[in-house]
Amino acid sequence: MNWTNVGDLIAKVAPTLGGLVAGAGGEAVGALVAKILGADPNNPEQVFSRIQNDPQAGLKLLELQNNKEINLHQIALENYKVEVQDRDSARKLGVTDNTARNLAYCITAGFFICLFLIFYMALSPGEASDKDALMLLLGAITSKLNDVFHYFFGGTISTSVNNWKNPDNS
Repeated sequence: MNWTNVGDLIAKVAPTLGGLVAGAGGEAVGALVAKILGADPNNPEQVFSRIQNDPQAGLKLLELQNNKEINLHQIALENYKVEVQDRDSARKLGVTDNTARNLAYCITAGFFICLFLIFYMALSPGEASDKDALMLLLGAITSKLNDVFHYFFGGTISTSVNNWKNPDNS
């Protein structure tokens, strides 16, 4: 049990608060939630249990979110700034280090090689297990190709920031 699980549970009632508990630095916000619920701030399992068993927990969490709304938005903004700085520093490293670019070439080439082999095997008789293995490999490489696109062209904003901007869109 960790703070991400607690944050996911809290997000069902208080999306902004839950996103912060589940995100980076969630332990600090989780300690605040633990204090409100009378739980040990170092024990996310106890906080999770209190939320599930206390019928007033949802109201307390909503009250905490509404009373601390400005501070919670500032924390969410700081978390987002840290994520952006992390991505930016990784991209700046890519200017001087070709490792990421070379990995991207390998992953892209592997994707197209897998596609070729799947089409080639579809036209020729063979064992189904070979085709199944290639399909599994294609799925894994497709996932990594998605990561390559996100790295080089930017990804979407995290769900917690989207919830922060539009809490009614859950």
